[in-house]
Amino acid sequence: MNGQRTVGSALVVRDETDEWSLLAARCANCGLVLFPSLVACPQCDGLHFDAAVLPRSGSLYTFSVIHAAQKGWKLPYAAGYVDLMPTLRVFGRIEVDEAELRIGMPLQLSVRPVDGAASRFTYAFVAAGSQA
Repeated sequence: MNGQRTVGSALVVRDETDEWSLLAARCANCGLVLFPSLVACPQCDGLHFDAAVLPRSGSLYTFSVIHAAQKGWKLPYAAGYVDLMPTLRVFGRIEVDEAELRIGMPLQLSVRPVDGAASRFTYAFVAAGSQA
């Protein structure tokens, strides 16, 4: 992994396929994966963590379609929780047409630069198999 950058308080790295990925924290004591990372593991109270690349594929747990936002945002948009692992549910924007959204549908994590310099990043969930 190389090319570490940030998205909010999370870290972004290039993975073994040279794609941008989000880094999570894996408890060194019990192995629980956390995103975003915490100071202590909620499962075992462990204080030591290793970096873990988040999986790219998951399934939609729940979502909401938002129809009001600050000026400049494209409306409506969807946000929700995606199960990336049996013990990890991640919140984020969902870039799928609202008419196609279904609980349990496969989604893919897309991490990409906000600007051409790749100094700021964002992430969202897109339809599985679509180009991120």
